[in-house]
Amino acid sequence: MEPTTTILDVPPDCWKLILSKLHHNHHYYTHILSLTCKQLLTLTNTLPFTLTLSPPLLPHLPALLRRFSTSLHSLSATATTVSSALSLIVSSAATTHLRCIHLTDIDSLPIDAIRHLGSNPNAVKLLTLCNIKGLSDDLLVDICVAFPLVEEIDVSFNDLSDKGILGIAKNLKFLKRVKLSGNVLLTDKSLMALSDCCLDLEEVEVLGCSVVTQYGIGYVMHRSSKLRRVSMNTLIHSRVEMSNSLFSIETSVGFCKNLSNIEFYTMNVDDALLCSIAKANLPLTSFTASYCYKVSLSGLSTFLCAYRRLEKLGLEGHVILTDEAIKGLVCYLGNLVEIDLSYCYELTSSTFQMLVKNCPALEEIKMECTLLGDGELCEPLVKGDNIRCLKLDSNNRLTDDMLGKIGLMCPNLVYLDASDCRNLTSEGIRKLVNCCRKLEYLVVAGWKKSVLFGTGFEDTSYDLEMLQLEDGKFGDECISAIAKACPKLLYVNLAGCTALTSTSVKVLVENCENLRELNMSRCSNLSSESLAGIVSTRPSLRTITSPIKYTSTSTGTKLGFFHQ
Repeated sequence: MEPTTTILDVPPDCWKLILSKLHHNHHYYTHILSLTCKQLLTLTNTLPFTLTLSPPLLPHLPALLRRFSTSLHSLSATATTVSSALSLIVSSAATTHLRCIHLTDIDSLPIDAIRHLGSNPNAVKLLTLCNIKGLSDDLLVDICVAFPLVEEIDVSFNDLSDKGILGIAKNLKFLKRVKLSGNVLLTDKSLMALSDCCLDLEEVEVLGCSVVTQYGIGYVMHRSSKLRRVSMNTLIHSRVEMSNSLFSIETSVGFCKNLSNIEFYTMNVDDALLCSIAKANLPLTSFTASYCYKVSLSGLSTFLCAYRRLEKLGLEGHVILTDEAIKGLVCYLGNLVEIDLSYCYELTSSTFQMLVKNCPALEEIKMECTLLGDGELCEPLVKGDNIRCLKLDSNNRLTDDMLGKIGLMCPNLVYLDASDCRNLTSEGIRKLVNCCRKLEYLVVAGWKKSVLFGTGFEDTSYDLEMLQLEDGKFGDECISAIAKACPKLLYVNLAGCTALTSTSVKVLVENCENLRELNMSRCSNLSSESLAGIVSTRPSLRTITSPIKYTSTSTGTKLGFFHQ
């Protein structure tokens, strides 16, 4: 009996809604749907497409531009030379809907092609020019003239001076977000010009700008009424600031009535500054004060008491934070969604349990390099049903038993990073994955113990999609067990696993039918020649990193390995 409804009976607009949602969350699955029929192929071709330029892609560029002629939304390039690729792109019709351009680590910019991209009547809104060799102030001004409607620009890690940033301020009148990190020649004049000329300025990031002072940041806070985010690190005090306290951070923060995100790194954040932020009554939802000396428990308590609606909190590298200190602060953290307590060397398992128990909205906990694993957990174990992500690497006190208990407390865990945890073995991972059936991303890089990952696993399959075992002491038996227990794997990183042979790689490729990326760099027991026939049997593979530099002189072998 033939089905009464086919793909053609579903209105295209409905499919567009379905595919757009799927494309946003799981890009890989839209690729699978595009292979099912011509109608879905046509519809998926209209979804926003990001083109990342690289040397291997250049021969296929004309075909890609034809296929995505109406959907190229973002262009990204990190290769050392992109002149020929950009020439092809600007001569095509694919730039009509281009909104974002990301250029990083480029030897030289083809300025004529860049200008042509700027002539797009629909306008590029986001422009990234990071670590561009030869990007001068004058060249930056020319680019800004070509892109007058840009709303977000990132010019981090160049050798720009105030002249270049003044060009941004004068030519990008609609600018909302600017990142200036790593430009060591910039002074307060750059920030003052941006604040005076860009009336819609919402975000400013100035990390590693060693000449910028607190006066400049205070000026932006005082003058930019729409400011929502500011990110800064070590700032010096200027003589102007000493004589004119009107534009200090402490006195200006109260003027930022829309400020929702403050990020301090390695700064002098004392009680006076924290109290001034507390009194400002800002709509603050995210606050970071990492490695900031002079922070006291009293000042931190006053601040957190005033901002109980905080959703994201970063307090890396604070020696004042102990389990007892967290016990006194946790009552203010009921609305937290993310917290970072990495490198707080006095925190133990007790802090982890207090967070799970007292922060019901918590989704991500980052506790790298702490004493997690020390201390006893109080029974019964409270579950944090919303916790999806744990970043716990470099915790050398973390044991298999404790990791199993963490699994019991976080049954809906999706992402775990337990890299460089010296006392963990496969037993801990077994306990965790048997509690966390929704786990998709597992990072256990740097494990030096000889472990048998699959030993003791229940006779079932797991939903892991990404597995990173980089620089671990994993052998063939381990990788074979992983392949059989985790058939849904899409991305596997085996870089530096020197004990592997082609035997386990063959099992991995045969069992993981949807495998997309496989990194085998620095696997000294593997050779490209022995792997050529193995990887060619898995058509889903799109990115393969060879164990060593290809040395085969056989054309047939090379074609077998690089057929994708």
